[in-house]
Amino acid sequence: MTPARPRLPVRGPNLIGSGTLFAREVRRYLKEAPETVLAHAFSTLVYLAIFVLALGPDRSTPEGRAVIEFLLPGLVMFNALYRACETTAFSVTFQKIERTIGDVVSAPLSPAEITGAFVLAGTVSGLLTGSVVMAAVMIVSPVPAHDPLSALGFAAAGSVMLALFGMLIGQWAETWDHLAGAFVFVLMPFAFLSGVFAPVATLPGPVALAMGWNPLHHAIDGFRGAMVGDPVHPPTLSAAVLAGTVAILWAVSLRLVARGWRLKG
Repeated sequence: MTPARPRLPVRGPNLIGSGTLFAREVRRYLKEAPETVLAHAFSTLVYLAIFVLALGPDRSTPEGRAVIEFLLPGLVMFNALYRACETTAFSVTFQKIERTIGDVVSAPLSPAEITGAFVLAGTVSGLLTGSVVMAAVMIVSPVPAHDPLSALGFAAAGSVMLALFGMLIGQWAETWDHLAGAFVFVLMPFAFLSGVFAPVATLPGPVALAMGWNPLHHAIDGFRGAMVGDPVHPPTLSAAVLAGTVAILWAVSLRLVARGWRLKG
C-alpha cells in the first residue's frame, strides 16, 4: 500500500514580508522628497502663476475665478496620479536594471503580496504628494471643498489605478528610455486630454468621445466634482469606471507577476 503523501502546510499571509517591502518602497520615496514632493508643489505653483498672469485683470471677475477653481483640482489630481504611477514604475524598473528584482520575486511572498506592497506604496506616495500640492495651492488660492470624503475617495482610487498601471510599465520597461517613452507618449497625453486644463467637451468630437471613457478623466472629474461641485459625469458612474479599471489592472498585474514576466532571468 502506497503511503499517503504528507500534506503541505497552508501558509497564511506573509504580513511581515509584504509590510517590509512596503516600508522599503515608502522610505525610498521619502528619501527623495525634494524631487518627489517639493518639485511637484513648485511646478504646480508655476502652472498656476502662468494661468493667473494670462488671465490678467479678468482673474478678479467671476469668470476668472471659475477658471482658477477649475484648474486647481485638476492640477492637484494630476500630481497625485503622476506620482503614484512614477513611484511603482521607477522602483520596478530600477530593480530590474540593477538586477535586484530577483530578491523580491524569490522571497516567500505571493504575487498578491508583492503587487500589493508596490501598489500600496505607490498609492501612499500619490496621496502624500497630492496633499502637499493641495496645501500649496490652498495658500495661494483657497478653494472650499464641497465633499472632502468623496474627494479623498476619488484621489485614493485614482492613485491605486495609476500605481497598478505603473507596475505594468515597470514590468514592461527594460531600459530607462522605455520608461521615459511610456510616460511621454502614453501617460502625459492621456492625462492632459482628460480635463486637467480644459473641459473634455472642448476637444474635437471623436477625441472628446474617446476621452469621455478614459479612466483618468473620470478620476479627475470625480475629484473636481467633489471639490467644487458640478461634475461632468455622475459620481457613481465615475466610481464604477475606476473600480472596474482597478479590478482589470489588478488581475493583469497579478497574472504577470505570478508568471514572472520580464522579472525573472
